Amino acid sequence: MSTGTFSPRFLLPPVSPRLALGKGQRNGTGNVDVRVFTIQTLRAIARISSVGDSLATATATYLNITDISLRFLLCKSKKVRLKEAVINKLFGKMKFTEEFWALRDVSFQVKSGERLGIIGSNGAGKTSLLKMIAGIYPPTKGQIEICGDIAPLLDLGAGFDTEISARENILLYGSFLGQEIDGMRQRTDQIIEFAGIEQFADTPIKYFSKGMLLRLGFSVAT
Repeated sequence: MSTGTFSPRFLLPPVSPRLALGKGQRNGTGNVDVRVFTIQTLRAIARISSVGDSLATATATYLNITDISLRFLLCKSKKVRLKEAVINKLFGKMKFTEEFWALRDVSFQVKSGERLGIIGSNGAGKTSLLKMIAGIYPPTKGQIEICGDIAPLLDLGAGFDTEISARENILLYGSFLGQEIDGMRQRTDQIIEFAGIEQFADTPIKYFSKGMLLRLGFSVAT
C-alpha cells in the first residue's frame, strides 16, 4: 500500500508517546487537546479506512503527524492615505498582512485499531487539523504521512444532487470520495439499510430532512 506525504504543517504541542493511549495531552494554552482511544468511544470526524492485510497489525501506523504547523496571512483593515502608502512602499514599511498561526508543532500517531478524538475550545484549530489531514490545507511546515485512504466527513453531502434519488446519489457521492462505481453498486443496499432510508431509497433527496441527508452522507463515507 502506498504512503502519501504532504509537506506543509500544524499548531499543537507534540503529544508524548507515553500519553498517546487514553490520557491525552493538555497544552495549557487553550489549544487542541489530542486524545487517542483504543476503544471506539466516539467516531472520528476524519475516518481512516482499512489499509489491507499487510498493514493490519497491532503495530501498523495508519497516520503519522510530525511537527506540523499551519499559518494564515490575515489582511489588515487599516486605511492609509495615498501619500502615506507611497512613502511606506518606498521605504519598505508597507505591510497589509499579519501572520496567524492556527496550529503549531503538532505531533501524534494513530495506529491499527485506535480511534482519535480531537477536543478543544472554539477556534483552537480542530477543523484546521482535520482539513490538513484530509489534504485540504497544506501544512506550513512539518509532515503528514498516511497509509491507506482518508474519507473526510467535514462536509457531509456536499456532492449530493438533490434532483436524483438516494440510490443514485450513493454512486455519485462515492465517486467523489474516490470509490469504484462497481464496488459502490455492490454496497448500495447495505448503505441504504445502514442509513435507515429503505422506504425512500428511490425518492429524490430534495424531499429528505437534514437528518436523513446526514445519515446518508455518513453511511456512504463510512
